[in-house]
Amino acid sequence: MAVDQSDTSIDSATFSQSNHHSVAAKVSGEIPGCKTRWITSYKWTSGAGVITPVDMFNASPGQADPYLSVFLRQPIPGTSFLPGKIEALVDVRNLMSQGYVPMLGKDGRTLYLVQSARAIRGGLAFNF
Repeated sequence: MAVDQSDTSIDSATFSQSNHHSVAAKVSGEIPGCKTRWITSYKWTSGAGVITPVDMFNASPGQADPYLSVFLRQPIPGTSFLPGKIEALVDVRNLMSQGYVPMLGKDGRTLYLVQSARAIRGGLAFNF
């Protein structure tokens, strides 16, 4: 689904179904010494105003998220009282805030439609 960006008012006639293409690249690696593992991906979509994923089921090899994404996984040195491994995780999606489509609502306020919102997530993984 795409939005005609020449008309910024929200109206059902503004939305249309159209075909688009996407190209993705994904690289990964490990930083020697500190053993930090990283994955970086970028998925470009043809056309402006695309608000639904081009690959709905993300079935392509590598499963890249739309726009620039970075994932980091850092092992944390273990302690004697906890068996297993602990890793810190950081996941940043749509790092450059691409794909935001501003629309003007009937009340005059701006509504942003987006295929993939910018997000930062973090956590700990316990592996036993």
